Amino acid sequence: MKFILQVVLIFSLYLWLQGCRSPSHLSPADTLDRKIQTEEQGGKLYLKVSGLCGHSAYGFEKLVASSDKDSMTMRIKITLEGTGSFSEKIEIPANISSIYWDDVLIWSRPVKPRDKPSVQYAKPGD
Repeated sequence: MKFILQVVLIFSLYLWLQGCRSPSHLSPADTLDRKIQTEEQGGKLYLKVSGLCGHSAYGFEKLVASSDKDSMTMRIKITLEGTGSFSEKIEIPANISSIYWDDVLIWSRPVKPRDKPSVQYAKPGD
């Protein structure tokens, strides 16, 4: 009986802790009316991200972007004190070819067409 009571208490504590975990960032799937646009201003390219936080009690705190070689990853931090809607703009450096929101690709630089390579086929008997 004592063992069963311990298991029930541990399981209850586990469920309580799971319920107390609050989200710390906003994923693209939890963003309502999401808009992702590029704009050029002063010779620089910017990515404008806007939307509404889908977590009812949480709001936008800040956008955090980090880059690694030729890609950039952004995360939107949320808090209880933030506003529900957000609109942020980040500069896209020339070396960046793709931008991810968490693990979701949201922008990639258009690929320039390559020149057609000259192909020479061998003639039969050569």
